[in-house]
Amino acid sequence: MKFNINSKEFDKVLSKVALAIPARTVLPVLYNVLIDIKDNVLSITASDNENTIKAVFPVNSESDMSLLLPGKLLTELVRNLPDSALTFEKVDDSLLKITSENGEYDLNYLPASEYPQVPEFSDFADADKITLSPANLKRIIHLTTFAASKDPVKLSLTGVLFDMTTEGTNFVATDGHKLVQLFSPVLVPEKSGDMIIPEKTLNLLAKIMDLGDVEIFHIGKDKVLFRMENIQLISRLIKQNYPDYRNVIPAENNNIATLSKDNLLSTVKRVSVVSSQSMVDQVKFVFTRDNLEITVQDISSGSKATENMMIDYVGQDLTIGFKSSHLIDILSHMEGDKITVHMDTPTRAVLIKPVELKEGETLLMLSMPIRLNY
Repeated sequence: MKFNINSKEFDKVLSKVALAIPARTVLPVLYNVLIDIKDNVLSITASDNENTIKAVFPVNSESDMSLLLPGKLLTELVRNLPDSALTFEKVDDSLLKITSENGEYDLNYLPASEYPQVPEFSDFADADKITLSPANLKRIIHLTTFAASKDPVKLSLTGVLFDMTTEGTNFVATDGHKLVQLFSPVLVPEKSGDMIIPEKTLNLLAKIMDLGDVEIFHIGKDKVLFRMENIQLISRLIKQNYPDYRNVIPAENNNIATLSKDNLLSTVKRVSVVSSQSMVDQVKFVFTRDNLEITVQDISSGSKATENMMIDYVGQDLTIGFKSSHLIDILSHMEGDKITVHMDTPTRAVLIKPVELKEGETLLMLSMPIRLNY
C-alpha cells in the first residue's frame, strides 16, 4: 500500500498540524501524527488532548490506509527535503518507506488503533455557528491573548472571554494585574452567550489561519471548532465562570494625559535598562502640567534614569508607579500612536485608550498601579 504527494505541499500542511503535538505528555502515543487515507483523500491529525488539529487534501493512493508516524521526526524530515515527489509505502506491519528524488527513509509506524479518540466535525452537528475573517480574528488574538494569565491555578483567566451579544462581542482577557476589553461588531451571533477560549488555542489558531474565512462552531461551554478551507482546530473550552470584568473598570478617572504611545514605549524601555540586571520592575510617572517625568531607580546598585516628555495633561499633579514589564506589554499591543491615559489616585486602576478607533468599537487596556520603593 502506498501513496504519492509533493514534498512542499505536504510540508505546508504537516507543519501546521504538528503544532498540536505536545512537548510533554503522559500519553506517549500523542507524539505521533495520525495518517489516514480514504478514497484518495489524506487526513493528518495531531492532538495534545486539549487541542486537535486536522488537515485534509487529495493524494494519489493505491488503497486506503491508516497508521501513526512519529510527528517531530516526520516534520523535520519533510521540512528538509527538496521540492520533489514523495512516495509513502508500507513495507511490512511496522515499517514505512519514504522515497524522494534523491533518497529513501525508513520509519517505524504504529497501528492507528492505538491513537486515542479525538473530537470530529460530526460532534458539532447541532452547534451554534459564527464566521470571522482571518484578519479580524488575528487582530482580536493580538489585542487580547497577551493579557491572559499564565497561572493554571487561575484557570478561568488563562483564556479569552468571548462575551457575545446581538449587537457585538466583548473580547476580554486579564491576569488580575492588567486587563484588555475590546468591543467589536465584527462578531454578531444569532443569540447571546459566552465562552472562554484558552489562550494557547487562540495562538495556535493564529499560526494555522490562511486567507479564507474562519467558521466557528461552539457547543455551550464544552468545546469549540475553528474550520477553515482544508484545516480545522478543535479545542476544549474553559468550563468556568469568568469574573465580572466590568466591576474592575473605573467609571471616572478625571486625570487625563494625551501623548504618543510610541514615544512613551521607547522611553520606558530606555529607562528600564538601568534595572535590567536586578529584580526591580518599577517605573515612576510624575504627571504635571504638560510634562511627564519618567524615572527608574535601582536602589541596590544606585543606578537611576530619568527622562521627560511633553504631553497634554488635564488634572491634578500625580505621582504613580507601574510594573514596567506590564506597561511595556500593554503599549506594545495597543493600536495607533496617540493614546489617552486616564487616572484617579496612585492606587486605583489606570485606563489606557487609543484616540482613534474603528467604527462601532471600543478598546481599553487597564493596568493596576504599584507602590513604589523609591
